[in-house]
Amino acid sequence: PGSGFTDGFLVRLLQYSQKTKGFGPTGILEANYKLFDERLAFYLQGQIAFMTLNLEVNTGPFVTYVSDLTNDVNLAIPGHLSEDRNKSTWQNAAELGVRLTLNNGLQLEAAYNITGLLDVVLLPTDIQIPTNILEAPQGTSALYGTQDFVLDGWRAGIAYQF
Repeated sequence: PGSGFTDGFLVRLLQYSQKTKGFGPTGILEANYKLFDERLAFYLQGQIAFMTLNLEVNTGPFVTYVSDLTNDVNLAIPGHLSEDRNKSTWQNAAELGVRLTLNNGLQLEAAYNITGLLDVVLLPTDIQIPTNILEAPQGTSALYGTQDFVLDGWRAGIAYQF
């Protein structure tokens, strides 16, 4: 029991590093509904982007332990996982909020926002680790897939215009 797993102390966990570069067109649209001599404003803002991305993910060097069945010992075999992928993705965001402007130049704002960065995280879906010394020359390999990165939250702010 517990064979093949690590607590992260003696055998370190894999630490993935990802770099993403991209470009593409972006569109933004905002709608306002103002009340009380434009002092109270409700707004809805949307943004959409079609991006062409280059995703690079890398673990750096690590070791896997494989069994040598003839000598009944575990041997450390060096490993390294990396992937480079080009793809197109959609990225979109929406914000719904309210702005209140007071007489003395003070403005209060509260909003809820959600941002969807679709297919921008590249992670392994299956890692193939050699189980014995005969499979060691094949090395450690992985199959990769993309995942969405979605952020949402509330924002409140105060502004003062001189």
